[in-house]
Amino acid sequence: LSLSLSLSLSLLSPVLLSVCLFSCPQAGFPEMLPESLLWIVAVVIAIGLLCAMVYTLLGLEELRNHRHASDVCNQLNPIVLPEYIGHGVMTLLFLLTGHWISFLINVPLVAYHINRYMNRPAKSVHGIYDPTEMVHQSDAYDTECKCKAAFYMICFFWYLYRMMFALLTKEKYE
Repeated sequence: LSLSLSLSLSLLSPVLLSVCLFSCPQAGFPEMLPESLLWIVAVVIAIGLLCAMVYTLLGLEELRNHRHASDVCNQLNPIVLPEYIGHGVMTLLFLLTGHWISFLINVPLVAYHINRYMNRPAKSVHGIYDPTEMVHQSDAYDTECKCKAAFYMICFFWYLYRMMFALLTKEKYE
């Protein structure tokens, strides 16, 4: 899933950039503003974050179905850092472009991600999940993942609305 997600994002990025760079008002195409590009990127990143949460929820469900905890950790840990980086980059973009509401909404989760990654188990080199804690903490991980999925879903619809607004008008709203 992560390979297909990264492959689809890598294939989609040049398409979005070419549409944005080569749009021609004379040909009837709308002129894309940098703000439109920001919201398109935010929507794509939000889709990736939602896919990461669904993948994590499926992995935690496999743990309940008596799959070995180390297998689940090996499956989920490679997803953690790309999720954190994607969310951090999106939040940084909001800061740099002056979209304060979106930035302030995302800052608490970025701070939580930084805290969570800095306090990860010692055995977990590249992720936050440890096989010894996985069995005992699976309900907490499940709740955390569902809350983050709900947050990403709400943000996705907010970014989608802002993208549509930016594409249909040339005013800056925030």
